Amino acid sequence: MKNASKFAAVIGLGWALVPCTVAQATTDQPATQTVVATIPQDQQPTKEQLAKLFEVMRLRQQFQNVMKAMPAMIQQQIQAQSREMAAKIPGANLPTPEQQAAIDKLTSKYMDKALNIYPADELIEDMIGIYQRHLSSTDVDAFIAFYGSPAGQHLLDAQPA
Repeated sequence: MKNASKFAAVIGLGWALVPCTVAQATTDQPATQTVVATIPQDQQPTKEQLAKLFEVMRLRQQFQNVMKAMPAMIQQQIQAQSREMAAKIPGANLPTPEQQAAIDKLTSKYMDKALNIYPADELIEDMIGIYQRHLSSTDVDAFIAFYGSPAGQHLLDAQPA
């Protein structure tokens, strides 16, 4: 469960890897093939380069924003699924306001626990190895230049919209 959560978080926040992921998905490689390191070790970015990239990409802030938004999104999904299931079952009723409050309280309790399983520092540390295997030092320098530029910062500002 923890590894699945880590994988989802890394994929969700790995904005710089989106073009790489799309390119890989459109190749003729089978979906079950394990992706191995493609960047020779002497061409991999340093931890310092990646720390700078993550800083200009505001990765920690993006992670925190996602984690703040997630409980409300999940609450909405649970409520929508409850309504959908009630509509499909003859004679079923929607939860009363009291029942819905109890469901929301329970969901909130477990969401708080789930969201604290994978702290931002641990996520970022795990991302370093992934980025080193898939991006060259030259790639990272180019990403730093872009995301550090006014256009890159504007893109980051516009992403939530």
